[in-house]
Amino acid sequence: MSEFHPSDDCPPQVLRDIYLDSLPEPQELFFENQVSAGTTWEAKDIAYAVTNGDSLVELYVVESQSHRLISLFDEIMDLSGASKVLCKAFDRQLLHASLSRPAHVSTFAFLFRKIADATFQPLSGISFRIGIANDCQAILAIDDGFFHGSKEIAEYASHDGLFVLESNDAIIGCGIAKPVIQGRSDVDIGMLVAPDHRRKGYGTHIISFLKDYYLRQDKRPICGCGADNIASQRTLINAGFICEYRGLQITY
Repeated sequence: MSEFHPSDDCPPQVLRDIYLDSLPEPQELFFENQVSAGTTWEAKDIAYAVTNGDSLVELYVVESQSHRLISLFDEIMDLSGASKVLCKAFDRQLLHASLSRPAHVSTFAFLFRKIADATFQPLSGISFRIGIANDCQAILAIDDGFFHGSKEIAEYASHDGLFVLESNDAIIGCGIAKPVIQGRSDVDIGMLVAPDHRRKGYGTHIISFLKDYYLRQDKRPICGCGADNIASQRTLINAGFICEYRGLQITY
């Protein structure tokens, strides 16, 4: 008889909090979005899992039942029909379980958590301001797929998570910020630079500004990018971040 049963609810809050607290690094926004849009499976009081499509994206087994980790992993993979795992390299429990069977492992994301340089140096002639709803169309005009339409831009603006970089009232780019999980101090940051202003260091300047802005508020700025996005990797490194972990796709 299966321990896991599908649930219409979000992951059980008590177990989820224990899981998040057990991670040595903050949750990644990409994974949090996968969980929010996924299907929860519960094994009452001992474990839960979340799948999204054909991927297992989260699994937690309470410490007292950790000796059953592999069997519970096998059970949820079989029950859900998942053919792969999306795993943060610092999620040791899921990584251990995922590598308990032959698999192909590839990197799909770089996760930047460590800050090696916390400094920010303002530049003359340009300035930042908090973005507002009226900025949406101007930002959409420089967007090349970074946003999923004007609704997403407006959502950032409505939560004070949109920052406009401009010179002489012309938009050079923008920064975005969003708490990964409400009630926690981790803030995911990112940026977009207008095509005409790229390769001039503005992306690094935006990320450095956001890093400084949230550190001053006793928040923890974090970021990530796709493994094939070399330009973003370089920008984040130049802004003082270090990548020590990866997002892994483990396929069976």
